[in-house]
Amino acid sequence: MPVIKVRRRPVRPGRRGLVPMSLAMAVLAASVVLMTVHLVRSSDENRAKAAVERFYALEQSGDFGSSWELLHSRMKARFSKEFYIQSRAYMFMQQPGARSFTFEIGKAERLSAWRADGEALTGVYRMPVIQRMETVFGTMELKQMVHVARENGEWKLLWPFGEEE
Repeated sequence: MPVIKVRRRPVRPGRRGLVPMSLAMAVLAASVVLMTVHLVRSSDENRAKAAVERFYALEQSGDFGSSWELLHSRMKARFSKEFYIQSRAYMFMQQPGARSFTFEIGKAERLSAWRADGEALTGVYRMPVIQRMETVFGTMELKQMVHVARENGEWKLLWPFGEEE
């Protein structure tokens, strides 16, 4: 039987697999970038939601002075600390039988920009909050949209007042 010799071209170093390797590297780099963006956004979302959680936990315990500290400077400009403490305490005390409330924070939505009381804020999260109070008249619910924006590296709360854009 005759022997058949197969001639192969010599493989030059650096040429074989160049396209598949660079494609794989590009896909890997794109994946890393997308994952990083996702983690940063979800991390910001979690921090924003944690600020809302902390705010309402303080309100729930009646510590309105500390919850006022978690308000954005635009809210602090609307309400002096003393006025805020008195008004929030009165709001809950005027409900017969209500001693405290429970709260539920809905899904956070990232807004590219949000305008209220002046210039637009960027990177704002908006989320619904429902407060429930047991009163002598049954369960009462207060539903409110809460906005959270970063100010001096911390997440601070804002409420819309009808001029929201």
